[in-house]
Amino acid sequence: MTSVADLEREIRKTRLRLTRLEARYFKTQAKMERYSEHERVKRAKRELSKRYPDMNFTERDERLLRLVGTLPYVPLSKEREEIGRVIAGKYA
Repeated sequence: MTSVADLEREIRKTRLRLTRLEARYFKTQAKMERYSEHERVKRAKRELSKRYPDMNFTERDERLLRLVGTLPYVPLSKEREEIGRVIAGKYA
């Protein structure tokens, strides 16, 4: 027969394992997002070049695109969840 203390110990152990798995997941996802950020910058530059064919991009322009021009659309209802996910991924 399993005691309450044994169950509590197993729950703590399982939570710790879940926390570690989530940290690995967020780290892996963050690595993938870095690559997709690069792809999004390239896509934004292509779209801008189509619209403005004579436009030249400097390093400053690319930094600006990375900051504001490539963020994926997040519905307002999911914004809070997305911010939490990003913060957890950064500090996990």
